[in-house]
Amino acid sequence: MSFALRASLRFIPTAAFCAALAGLPAESAAQRERTIPDSLTDREFWSLFTTMSEEGGSFPSENFVSNEKTYQYVIPALQRTLTPHGVYLGVGPEQNFTYIVNLEPRLAVIFDIRRQNAMLHLMYKALFELSPSRVEFVSRLFSRPLPRRLAATATPAEIFAVLSTATVSDSAFDANWKAIVDRLTVTHGFPMSAEDIASMRRVFEAFREAGPDISYAFRLGSPPPSVTAWHVTYAQLQTLGNADSVNMAFLSTEERYTRLRAIERRNLVVPVVGDFAGSKAIRGVGEYLKQHNALVTAFYTSNVEQYLFISRSDERFYRNVEALPIDSTSMFIRSLPPSPNPMVTVPQLFGPLPSNLSNLSVRVTDSSGMRILIAAGVDSSGKVVTTRIVAPAPPVTLASTSAFISGIATINRVLGAFATGQLKTYEQLTAMTKTGEWKSPP
Repeated sequence: MSFALRASLRFIPTAAFCAALAGLPAESAAQRERTIPDSLTDREFWSLFTTMSEEGGSFPSENFVSNEKTYQYVIPALQRTLTPHGVYLGVGPEQNFTYIVNLEPRLAVIFDIRRQNAMLHLMYKALFELSPSRVEFVSRLFSRPLPRRLAATATPAEIFAVLSTATVSDSAFDANWKAIVDRLTVTHGFPMSAEDIASMRRVFEAFREAGPDISYAFRLGSPPPSVTAWHVTYAQLQTLGNADSVNMAFLSTEERYTRLRAIERRNLVVPVVGDFAGSKAIRGVGEYLKQHNALVTAFYTSNVEQYLFISRSDERFYRNVEALPIDSTSMFIRSLPPSPNPMVTVPQLFGPLPSNLSNLSVRVTDSSGMRILIAAGVDSSGKVVTTRIVAPAPPVTLASTSAFISGIATINRVLGAFATGQLKTYEQLTAMTKTGEWKSPP
């Protein structure tokens, strides 16, 4: 027996060594200590995206930009309480970047039922990698070469003030678009389909068309009035602050932007196409994290749970969350409407739905001022029943356009309430969400 082999055997636990002698598989120390790597290879990144993703679904809006003004308020509390270097889960567009750069997770996974949102995040990934500074990033994102240089210490307000005077450049758009596609398909080697590239171009064109004034209302089927608390622009979102008026947005400082760019360059922000109530995406990610001894410490749900309760799919979501590895500090981050139930219920809006259906799913689309609801479920005999209802789009009211309120809730507490039958309504969920007292003590 060689010296090297004898030396290595000295460090093998007795049980494992005996198992090895018996021809049985033994888990190595490296396997037991396996965790999320400091970076993912391009193959690992693309494999996570493709293997975890579900079939894409629809949503009433394209959601290019967040509409949540107080989303930064919860960050200081999360920084104080979360287990460090956990895994961040999220949904939607750019607000995730602010949470990621401030919470500094080992890995971030962004779910969304719309495949286009995954393409938006791949577009962002390429733009981050191509842009060493904030100024270069916003110039590329909005296809507007800046008329003058800005200092690295410029505030978001100063950057967007200059950007607002810049002219859209078709040549800059074409050059940036080619660079985005080349970065993803050549540099990274991602085998993107023609349909996905076309979807990503639609997103990139939206930012060129709307500019830094792009908001949640852009291309919305039933747009709100031009000035509401709900109608907040990309530029405005980047100039907001937390409860202590400290701007923590990902474009607030060059240092934050650089840290986020480094995370993206290490392939650690992974988009996944998935329904919160689906059978694959969340559970698949949960299994991957368990295999890597990783914990979910923050799960940003925006106001998706509101839709889940309306479509009666909330139970499937919380069953999925039960499959995630969490600890006592793990938190939901959610956005709540300003009143307990501003969204009219499905029966009120569309007429009665069959009450004997299980596994009910609801899809809503807009068409020429009309709202179309398609509800599918399984009746008591096992037959699939589909109901299609067409109604005028609901009028825009103060309740439907008011800014959302950000809050947090311990995941363990929510799951406990769900397991004991104490979580039956969206109002009960909002009651267990902390939405105030964010200011730091004097």
